[in-house]
Amino acid sequence: MLRADPRPGADSAATDTVEELLGRAVASGVPVRWERGGPPPTRSPLVERAVYRVIQEALTNATKHAPGSTVHVTITHAADATRVRVVNTPPEARRSQEPPPLTSRGNHGLAGLRERVTVLGGTLRAGPSEDGFEVTAVLPHHAPAQAPPPSTADDGLPAPADRAVPAEEMPLSVPESVRRQARIRRSARWRFAAALAVPAAVAAVFLPSAAYLAYQLTGSVLSPSRYEEMRVGTPRAELVRLLPRRPFPYAPDTLRAAPRPSGTTCDFYRSNGNVLDDVDLYRLCYSGGRLVAKDTLNAGGDTAFPS
Repeated sequence: MLRADPRPGADSAATDTVEELLGRAVASGVPVRWERGGPPPTRSPLVERAVYRVIQEALTNATKHAPGSTVHVTITHAADATRVRVVNTPPEARRSQEPPPLTSRGNHGLAGLRERVTVLGGTLRAGPSEDGFEVTAVLPHHAPAQAPPPSTADDGLPAPADRAVPAEEMPLSVPESVRRQARIRRSARWRFAAALAVPAAVAAVFLPSAAYLAYQLTGSVLSPSRYEEMRVGTPRAELVRLLPRRPFPYAPDTLRAAPRPSGTTCDFYRSNGNVLDDVDLYRLCYSGGRLVAKDTLNAGGDTAFPS
């Protein structure tokens, strides 16, 4: 019921609205209460779609892991960002059990959603709360050419540039999830600056944010046909002709931590160039200058499919 079009591959977020999504949830019997604060802003299509995806995934997570619970959806519009908060209460029959996991199976899990929000310059937090289980996302109204500094404000909205501080210098009251996002972004900025300092400066000034996002994601696509050509045991130098310009730099931590052969170094690549969807990742692991393992990793979790 949370998908307007049940056909495989159909994408309701492209034409659907948040109001229609919540209406279908209520019609299907999910007790949903929602409110909106502030005047609706004008947002880029990528950000508009991400807001929809956050609410859709949170509703799906609640109905799957806490059936019968009440879901509260709050959308707050500030001057430069929108905050989405979805909280579901635990059902009476399961209040003493463990809270639902942070990810669900499939290509629409919270792990893939966190990647989408981070690339757009926002933050996403998911975990147990006093009221049950909470998913909170903060998204700027327009995706920047580079991700903004992590939030340190009490209301969870992005902090101004002059208030941004390194993770190790943040106050002890700042949640660990915010510190972790700060470390990830800082590391990604250093790697990108070292490899493409001049092109990055040009892109930040002249290229639209959507073009920059497409450049980041499509430049690390390894086509399925080329992936199938690769054979374990082949020298790495012989595989260069099949590889894209660079590995994918935003592989989720859950996939980076997936089991791998001991003593190997691994690169990740996107399996297709669809910028707007979560896609599975190919992982290539090397040792001694040769390919020793190749896997397909599920974008919504840490499931590996060895080839």
